[in-house]
Amino acid sequence: MIIKIVVLALMVNYMSFFKDFFEPITINTYGLLNELLFVNLILLGLFLLFFRMLSNEKVIRLIEKSGLFNFKNFVGGMLFFISIVITIHVSVYLINLATDYQLITVFREFSLTEIMGEYLSQIFGVALLEELFYRFIVIIYLHQLFTSRTKLNRKTITAYTLIISQVLFSVIHLLPVLLLHGMPDLFILLFQLLQYIIVGFYLFYAFYKTNNLWMAIFLHALINTNITLYYIDRTFLIDYSTLVILFSSLILLPFYHSKTKETV
Repeated sequence: MIIKIVVLALMVNYMSFFKDFFEPITINTYGLLNELLFVNLILLGLFLLFFRMLSNEKVIRLIEKSGLFNFKNFVGGMLFFISIVITIHVSVYLINLATDYQLITVFREFSLTEIMGEYLSQIFGVALLEELFYRFIVIIYLHQLFTSRTKLNRKTITAYTLIISQVLFSVIHLLPVLLLHGMPDLFILLFQLLQYIIVGFYLFYAFYKTNNLWMAIFLHALINTNITLYYIDRTFLIDYSTLVILFSSLILLPFYHSKTKETV
């Protein structure tokens, strides 16, 4: 089971190297249909096919269990996404009103079709695939593995499941960086690993507290979006994902004390 999970995890992350094949489509659609979208949709299909071959679970039943077919869940995730984007940009506008320097984003450096293409590729390409795998399938199957093979209590099993699944998410994401750029300083490596683990736990929290995988998918897409906020003279920089986590956590506050259904 562990070997199957690792094989699928590598498959989820490494096919992105073939995205150059679809680059002409990106150019001809002015960035609206991003090559990353095509690569990850194909990978999603292959992943579900391999998953069906490696398990006894029917793919349609699996997706139904994840709630991805639930239109209400999708709308909730989309409204969550829109509310974060609006909150961030209203905040930028208010900062600009209150300061002498103009805080701008790299949105101004891209066309509308390129911006929409970036969001589409992140939501229905990268985030959809990774959240279905790391925040749903891996967690379910690790939980079943510990339950059937150990005598640990439920809370301990859940804790081990979450830790292993998010460490797997982090390590698999770091492997391409190590292969392309070599081994960085140990402190930098541990810091990057910790960043991925924290983000992984936060994405699971968004899914768990709302019982809606689309919330984690839209949130993941925003965190992945390569946008920087900066003053026009470049003296101040802040990563967009930092603001996404900050404002999304405020929006998720009403769910903090809510009762949730068991996810695993």
